[in-house]
Amino acid sequence: MILMIFSLSILQNDDPDSVTESTLITSEIRELKLSKFQENFNAESPNEFLLDSEFCKIPNLNPFSVEAMSVFKSVKPENCSKIPPLTSIEYDNVNNRHKIIINLEHKKYYASWFRNEITCCYQRITRNGTGSNSDNEFSLSSCIDFESGHQLNEKDDFILITCKKYKNIILIRRLKAEIYKNAHAMIINKKEHNVKPEIHNKTNILFIGIDSISRLHLIRAMPLTYNYLREKQWIEMKAYNKIGDNTFPNFMAILAGVNETYAFDKCSTKETGGINKCKLLWDNFKDQKYTTAYAEDSIEISTFNFYKKGFEKQPTDFYFRYFALAAEKYLPTTHDKPWNTNCIGYQHYADYIYNYAFDFASQYKDSPYFGFFWTNSFSHDDINLPSGYDLRMRNHLRKFEEEKVLDNTIVIFVSDHGMRFGDIRNFFTGWLEERMPFLYFYIPENFKKRYPNLIENLEINRERLTTPFDVYLTMKHVLQLSGSEQDFTAISCPDCQSLFKEISINRTCADAGIPENYCTCSPYEEIDHSLPIVKNIANFIVNVLNALLSSHKKCAQLKLENVISARELTYEKHKDFLVTLNVLPSKGKFEATVRKTSVENSFELLGDISRINRYGDQSKCIRDAHLRKYCYCI
Repeated sequence: MILMIFSLSILQNDDPDSVTESTLITSEIRELKLSKFQENFNAESPNEFLLDSEFCKIPNLNPFSVEAMSVFKSVKPENCSKIPPLTSIEYDNVNNRHKIIINLEHKKYYASWFRNEITCCYQRITRNGTGSNSDNEFSLSSCIDFESGHQLNEKDDFILITCKKYKNIILIRRLKAEIYKNAHAMIINKKEHNVKPEIHNKTNILFIGIDSISRLHLIRAMPLTYNYLREKQWIEMKAYNKIGDNTFPNFMAILAGVNETYAFDKCSTKETGGINKCKLLWDNFKDQKYTTAYAEDSIEISTFNFYKKGFEKQPTDFYFRYFALAAEKYLPTTHDKPWNTNCIGYQHYADYIYNYAFDFASQYKDSPYFGFFWTNSFSHDDINLPSGYDLRMRNHLRKFEEEKVLDNTIVIFVSDHGMRFGDIRNFFTGWLEERMPFLYFYIPENFKKRYPNLIENLEINRERLTTPFDVYLTMKHVLQLSGSEQDFTAISCPDCQSLFKEISINRTCADAGIPENYCTCSPYEEIDHSLPIVKNIANFIVNVLNALLSSHKKCAQLKLENVISARELTYEKHKDFLVTLNVLPSKGKFEATVRKTSVENSFELLGDISRINRYGDQSKCIRDAHLRKYCYCI
């Protein structure tokens, strides 16, 4: 097992002239002493339960268990390009402008032929959609010629660069050919967003998120990142429990304090501009003169656009989506999976997001800001891919520290849930991990000194049951500390509270707004899945699925194929069953929690039915984001 861990992290080296990969592998392994990593982790976590209270007992599983390691394989990082990019962006501190640099030493990769001449121009990328296409269209300006050192203006935050070479051939007309295309995203420090430093006493907020990584998988697949967080004493919420199936409900709990039902009903995600009706955290912060930013990669699966209408009005001061639309259209992409864009142009898609986040924090470090930066590209669909990004992720976090841009900033490093599909979901650790994403807080020293009691409570809450609703209220608490009046209520969780207040050790899932089917507090016991009651429950689940699909005539009627497993939890007046089953004709694998009441053969579905294997294009005949995981198109 230790030999497997040794290969977990390799630096991805996009520059062929720099230090070799093997040297970096050796130095990183020596630095972290990975052979001791697992031993130390297990020694520090000897308890049977991660949380052990009267009402909540969460098992303390080993991230390096035989089950987990049987389905996880670390991957080597991928070089996104065999040659370095011709252009880069530098910031001119004297003129407070970004400028385009043509890297002369890289010209040899693009124009080595005698008497070749390279000319370059750039186009400004702007948001240009209206109505139902507001969030899905962009425009390009005319192409502006430039030479190295060209200064960009306030409108040039997103640009697409094209370079061509001219060949002078004897007795033949001059030929022109495109030899380079790249895109650059920048944060422009605009005067209207600045607050004078002498009157700025507000705390900045920076969310940095990764899709589909559990707390245990962060430790398993990204040990360099995990070790960095520990060394720098970021505060981990060890019993952080999701409240919804996928990204959207967990986002909405953090950003608005609401659950999925409320969000779909009141925020009208199927209507153009519907999501603009709901006040999200960046709106709260913008009301208090904060500069706001939101960036997410992978346009096809982005949170507010995957079978949703997105934003009619640009949601934040800086908004990455229309740059992503242009980049994905014009730059070459590579895919580790058909549905997963890993590289775009000359770099990793995630690098665009985290570099954009760093640029935002750097440009506005002396003014109050709220930024939300999210990546899907290296983690959404494959349990192995995060291992290839480990060192890059660690280095992104380290850069914030080394460049000293977080002196007045709280950073929330977070995921939405664990891996929802794949072989790991065949094991109990997969069931638990899906429900328990990671959550860390970086607290700046000046905040610690000003509010020691709040930090003491946050430290206590490391070992308490916490949820995205609490994160929402913690952000409202930050606003209150910055001098604004706030309503400390999460609509979908009346009993939730800020993490700067001590959470009760006896908190229950109901107290925390966690639906029963996502609750990790109850120790289910495995039972014989061939029992008649289990078969009855399985048929009940299939009947519920068919009832949900009844209005979609293009979806096939589902039939029970077999029951895979069953677990039981006994209460005083009822029993809960966690049942996993396969259906035909889709070969769909589903998991549901069902309560059997005292009435004979009376069942109640608790929460949602989870699809735990991939459905791909099986449901392409319908547009319902919720029902797509159930439908099998005829």
